[in-house]
Amino acid sequence: IIRSFAEIGYKVQFKLLNAANYGTPQRRERVIFIGVRENLNVHYPDPTHSKDGGNLLSQKKWKTVKESIDDLKDQEENIEWNHIFTKHNSAFIKKLKNTPVGQSVFGFSDAFYRNAPDVPSRTVKENHGGVFVHYEKNRVMTPRELARLQSFSDDFIFKGSKSQILVQIGNAVPPLLGKAIGTTIAEILDEK
Repeated sequence: IIRSFAEIGYKVQFKLLNAANYGTPQRRERVIFIGVRENLNVHYPDPTHSKDGGNLLSQKKWKTVKESIDDLKDQEENIEWNHIFTKHNSAFIKKLKNTPVGQSVFGFSDAFYRNAPDVPSRTVKENHGGVFVHYEKNRVMTPRELARLQSFSDDFIFKGSKSQILVQIGNAVPPLLGKAIGTTIAEILDEK
């Protein structure tokens, strides 16, 4: 990629960014490529958050799962707002009850994984409905809870079936990470 863009007059750099470092309550690492004309300098957004907080570049601690979704745990289902519950049979509820924080119902690494409340979540994936288990409730997280873990604002409404909504959420770039990258690209372009 870098060589191909260099041949047409662009310099391209890449860096591994963690969405948790930009205020997303999720440890989601992605390689981000930024390419510019040769007369511009590439740089990446400075982190606004860190695991421990308070270092020179970032003053805030990573946002946790509980900070992000705890107010939703006892709310009633609201389909229009994407707070849609999954219907579990009694056998599955029993499995959920026996799944401690930090483990998966079926032993998979991410599907049906019960996230710890006091850290950012693992990477939110669409997982064909095998989404995260709530840290306290014996149910999987709702699309609205997962959207919050992706840093979508509450006024963003997803359209489609529940399955389609889960795919949209899981495949999205976290908005706070996207905003940090977009702001940095705008700054780069203003430097010309």
